[in-house]
Amino acid sequence: MKYAKRKIQMDHAWQLGAGSEVEAQLIAEGAIRLREDGTYEIFSQESINGRGEIAISGDYFRIDEVNGKRYPFPNSKEYFESHHRHVERDTYEPMAHLVGIWQSSDELIPEILFLIENEKLEIRQNAPEHYLNAELWGTLLSAAKDATIVFYSIDKGKDGTIRDVDFNFVSRPVFEASYDLV
Repeated sequence: MKYAKRKIQMDHAWQLGAGSEVEAQLIAEGAIRLREDGTYEIFSQESINGRGEIAISGDYFRIDEVNGKRYPFPNSKEYFESHHRHVERDTYEPMAHLVGIWQSSDELIPEILFLIENEKLEIRQNAPEHYLNAELWGTLLSAAKDATIVFYSIDKGKDGTIRDVDFNFVSRPVFEASYDLV
């Protein structure tokens, strides 16, 4: 497996439900939708079929800008707060740590095989714009062939058998701007 480390650059993030102007603006634009059940639907770059990623009040969202367009994306409260240090207002510093990654040019690794075999990841060889597909954040997400899979955690049994993998897709421009290969 290859590894990457987040570049130390300040992130801007907002907590859902805290009443930020950014959240209100993205709701008005339709990039975030407050659902009847009190959850949020966030239309990230990887959202497809008109369905957004599901998040709850207290989770954080950040914004990727790709080709002049803004895409919000969620982070769970627990994950975000354990991987960022609050600096001021909406500014956070990511804590440096290594993450495993996989890109389509890499050989298949046990984590990817586990995801495929357990129907948690589909690779569409003939669809470069929707090459990676997975049910993440309560909806089907898709990413292009040049995207990177970032592994947030890999749960293994005592015998080394993979039991679960927490991952997400990161588009190529966002990965290049946010991570360094180690």
